Amino acid sequence: MMRIYSILRLRSSLNTPVLHFSILVCRNVIEMGSDTSTLQCTTADIKVLTSTNSSRFMYADVQKVMTSYVLPCILLVGLLGNSAFLFVVARVRSMRTVTNFYLANLAVADMVFLTIVIIGRVYTLAVYGVPNDVLGVAGCVADNLFVYIFHFAGLFLITFMSLERYIAVCHPLRHRLISGRGCTAKLVLACWLTSTALAAVLIPTSVRFIQYCVRWPLEDSVLYQNFPEVIGQCLGLDEPWVNPLLHLTQTIPFFMALFGNSYFYARIVFKLNKRNSSSDRQRVIRTRNHVALMLVANGSVFFLTLTAFQVTSMILFVENFLEVEIIPYDIRYNLFEANRVLLYANSAVNPIVYTVTNARYRQAFRRAFRPARWGKRRGENSTIFSTFPDYYSQYHINSGGLAPIPRPKSPPKSPMVARPATYSNACFDPIETVTPKPDENEEDWDEQLPQGQQNLKCE
Repeated sequence: MMRIYSILRLRSSLNTPVLHFSILVCRNVIEMGSDTSTLQCTTADIKVLTSTNSSRFMYADVQKVMTSYVLPCILLVGLLGNSAFLFVVARVRSMRTVTNFYLANLAVADMVFLTIVIIGRVYTLAVYGVPNDVLGVAGCVADNLFVYIFHFAGLFLITFMSLERYIAVCHPLRHRLISGRGCTAKLVLACWLTSTALAAVLIPTSVRFIQYCVRWPLEDSVLYQNFPEVIGQCLGLDEPWVNPLLHLTQTIPFFMALFGNSYFYARIVFKLNKRNSSSDRQRVIRTRNHVALMLVANGSVFFLTLTAFQVTSMILFVENFLEVEIIPYDIRYNLFEANRVLLYANSAVNPIVYTVTNARYRQAFRRAFRPARWGKRRGENSTIFSTFPDYYSQYHINSGGLAPIPRPKSPPKSPMVARPATYSNACFDPIETVTPKPDENEEDWDEQLPQGQQNLKCE
């Protein structure tokens, strides 16, 4: 029988309080490539489980509450938030930037991840009332593979996005050479391929499908009358190296990404503090403070939602290696469930975090969801002035690649009089008129940082 490592997996839910009843059970173990035909139980195979063994066939009370109420709310928020972000990127041209290309892929990864892990749990509880895998070996492998692909993809996309912003701020000339559509597409493709490779490494943790013939107690017919007579369970290979493989593959990429992002953000903040601009010192200070707030908020969400799960996974690896008990068994089930909920919540709150902490995204959301007729009348009767340098909105992602956005013609300028910019920025309402300066510093673009750290999502 596999050790306790399988409990930590996101959709592992065979952790319940001890129930004092007897179950008649026969076991049918199916490994990859084996026949998955209907389970045939004989009298010789049936044995009576103890109350301790039978407890793993039931949902714990905390799991029922989380699956019935908390997880559906997380799924709803995640689907609505990420879908809204994709809609904004598609509708507002100035939002089609390199950074948002990463965030759009992250939104897709988060949506699919939440759909797989939460809908599966809600469906199983509603239909069967007990943990029950019914898709056989192929379903076990596919479910585990896809969950980890989208989990790792979110982790790598966040890291690559942080790297891109680090290069933009600290090495602006180099950033102009690598910020093209082709390079960005290759980096995103590398994220997905690396995620798929790491997820494939974890296939041995889900290649066994075990079925049990169960005879539920008769004394409480109301409780057990709708429970299935055959229960399936996905497990890994019964080998000593499977447990370390699971925990190390989960935790090593996470901590590498964590340290990498910490370095990138520290360098970004240091660079912004070091810069000076005699022409517009106040704007530099506002930008610096805004970026610092955004990084602190996103970093806090990242730590709160992902670190607990990964630290617990590492502790279990140490337990297995040293053969000692570090996490008491009477609290580990509730701890694991709380860690999973935080992990799921991370994929749901990403759009909220970088929208709340960034005024540009808030204004883009308002513009995207503004009624078309009202927006048209407003555009006809008002002049929209850019609040950023003119090269801020010169590039967008389209079918032909990163192409410059044509500038509207402006009236002739007197050499002695500075006129306000007449081009429009689709992300901004007409808040103020800004007089562009002839010696505008091109590094201002690099000071507009993304929403950074959101992340991650495993199984």
